[in-house]
Amino acid sequence: MAPTWPETMLTTVMLTEEGAERTRVTVTWEPHGKVTREELETFIKARAGMTQGWTGSFDKLEDYVASK
Repeated sequence: MAPTWPETMLTTVMLTEEGAERTRVTVTWEPHGKVTREELETFIKARAGMTQGWTGSFDKLEDYVASK
């Protein structure tokens, strides 16, 4: 992690039924507590990479579940 990464993060995972055997997973994350301007800027710049990471992980999970 970058030395200016926020010390504390709040991650929220919401599961929403989308129909038979389908569930939408929504993950949100944000700096939590006392955050400096520099930490917030670091977080914002890294957001696209975090989204890509979460998306890739869920794609792999979906493939795994479908193969079972």
